Amino acid sequence: MKYFYISFLFILSFMTAISRDNENQKGKETTILSNPDLVESIIVYSTTGNLKRSYTYDSNGNDTSITERWLNGQWVNYTRNNNTYDSNGNQLTFFTEQWQNGQWVNLQRGNYRYDSNGNQLTFFTELWQNGQWVNQLRYTYTYDSNGNKLTYLWEQGQNGQWVNNYQGTYTYDLNGNNLTFFSVKWENVQWVNYSRGTYTYDSNGNQLTSFGEFWENGQWVNSKRYTYTYDSKGNQLTSFYEKWENGQWVNYSRVSYTYDSNGYKLSELDEDWVSGQWINSTRYTYRYDSNGKQLTDLYEQWQNGQWVTSGRYTNTYNPNGNTLTMQYESWLNGQWTNTNTRLTFQDSKGHKTYFTGYKIEVTYKGTTPVTEETNNTSFSLNSTPNPATGLTTINYSVTKPGTVSLTITNSSGIESVRIYDNQMQESGNYSINYNVGNLPSGVYYLTIRAGNNAETKKFIVVK
Repeated sequence: MKYFYISFLFILSFMTAISRDNENQKGKETTILSNPDLVESIIVYSTTGNLKRSYTYDSNGNDTSITERWLNGQWVNYTRNNNTYDSNGNQLTFFTEQWQNGQWVNLQRGNYRYDSNGNQLTFFTELWQNGQWVNQLRYTYTYDSNGNKLTYLWEQGQNGQWVNNYQGTYTYDLNGNNLTFFSVKWENVQWVNYSRGTYTYDSNGNQLTSFGEFWENGQWVNSKRYTYTYDSKGNQLTSFYEKWENGQWVNYSRVSYTYDSNGYKLSELDEDWVSGQWINSTRYTYRYDSNGKQLTDLYEQWQNGQWVTSGRYTNTYNPNGNTLTMQYESWLNGQWTNTNTRLTFQDSKGHKTYFTGYKIEVTYKGTTPVTEETNNTSFSLNSTPNPATGLTTINYSVTKPGTVSLTITNSSGIESVRIYDNQMQESGNYSINYNVGNLPSGVYYLTIRAGNNAETKKFIVVK
């Protein structure tokens, strides 16, 4: 099992934030992919300033990364991180420095300790303040013989000593399913009840219900309740959420999912309970490549009785299935616009890193870097006639062999036609005829994607 730290880089709050995942719960082990590629660099594009993180490795797999920010037309040092691991890949330490006044200055460091089974026993962090290391956070865990987490203790550093914060206890059935959770918080130099949860499962280990309570005024008070359903393959079909209000359970929200024959999620529909009825809220639609890698995630909102396009994620991958690019765009004023959001990157070893920006570009050791300028088309995209009534001719050029996608979206950003979907094409000039007669009259957008670039042209359909 691999464990990685959460990087508390508060200095990044004013622009792009970067952190490392630290999931240590039973059943959340990271997945090692079959074709590991070592990350060489990650560029984060943000509307508030771009960052670049570059990695180097020693013979033991320990890595050092330097984060730079784009300032006055050049990359300038920002932060530096050093991570060490044991022979099983468990992280042992991290050490973070900040670039100030032309030199590296200590910022934060952390240590991890494990038992012989690789279960994380402790994790603590320190901050550099006034020329010395000061305790920040400490987590302590215990486990049963099956590796199920039994307890956790969260402490904070105050005035040179560790002070209790929260403590939790878990119980399990014979199959390792978590049955109960009970937490207390430290108040007035004593532990006080805080929250508890109860969970049920079907014979296949799928969670059927989740019931949460909080301690208020000396008694347990209902808080929230979830109910789940599944298909015969174990795919979750629905999630139903209720809140406790005025002494009774009240509908709050529900989610429905659909899947293809391979079990890949195709859609998610979120609804809210409003004035005694279920009202559409948001909808997500997913597309995948032949290897099951998610290519797009389209996000829509229900407004004035209809679905309105809100945003989309677009991903590309290398031949080993590792992420090359990830981009988020919002549909604003009839066009796709780069918009900052949280982007989650998982490398080939299962390490997760979180970014805030609208796009990331990843290069790997021994591969050709991807840049904003790299593309397979000359972007001589056009369609004639425009306006079009029936048959229209679409012209474009490909300067290097690669995959090409060609789509038509309406003025709401909803895809109407997918002419090509990652079709491999050789270099050359292309001209195709497409009949727009089946499209309603209105404004449309023709978009070509090649490599990591795209161009959109507006055209009009009239009847």
